[in-house]
Amino acid sequence: MLFHGPGLAVSNHLYERLQYSVKDFAPVVLTTMLPNVMMVPNSSEAKSLHEFLALARARKSMTFGSPGTGTTQHLSGELLKQMAKFEFTHVPYRGSPQAMTDVIAGRVDSVFANSGAAVESIRAGQVRGLAVTSAKRFPPLAELPSIAEVVPGYDVSTWFALFAPAKTPPAVIRKINADTMKVLGENAVKQRLEQLGAVVAPSTSDELASLLATELDKWGRVIKEANIKLE
Repeated sequence: MLFHGPGLAVSNHLYERLQYSVKDFAPVVLTTMLPNVMMVPNSSEAKSLHEFLALARARKSMTFGSPGTGTTQHLSGELLKQMAKFEFTHVPYRGSPQAMTDVIAGRVDSVFANSGAAVESIRAGQVRGLAVTSAKRFPPLAELPSIAEVVPGYDVSTWFALFAPAKTPPAVIRKINADTMKVLGENAVKQRLEQLGAVVAPSTSDELASLLATELDKWGRVIKEANIKLE
């Protein structure tokens, strides 16, 4: 079994040569989804995403940090740049802790981080949350709007799912799907995942296949326009 996320779709466009293809895997079941969160230093003039975009256009350019090139946090910023049409310079770090340290200190104008790290930093008053990247508001940070409320159509969620080898018998896939769905329905499992900043989002194998196809198309367009390549 393979437990993977958006990287399965993103890598297909980031690298010129891969030793595998998404066609090598059979979608089994989606397990969880979680947004990224856009945050700014407490010293920032921007108190909302509206104000941030206005400030960015007035200054002609703003910066955003991420855990690294090609991550969903990086691509969250690139998609916002393309859809809202403003200059947004990416500053890649070697992980979330370094990116968070610099946004807290005000060395970058903003940062995109996964919801788990974001909730902790916002609750501790270290940074100011502006918006979540998912199409709808995120319950643990319900006070924050979704970016889509300001930039219609924007939607980025990190997701995790189970995949099997492409030639796995359909009956086996159905069995694993049913067993996983049963476990994800248990209250203790839901509560623990929510504590980690994730929302349980079980699916059929066909629904996961559809999600993967959508992700392949979306990130292919974003990566091509941003001209992002990795060796």
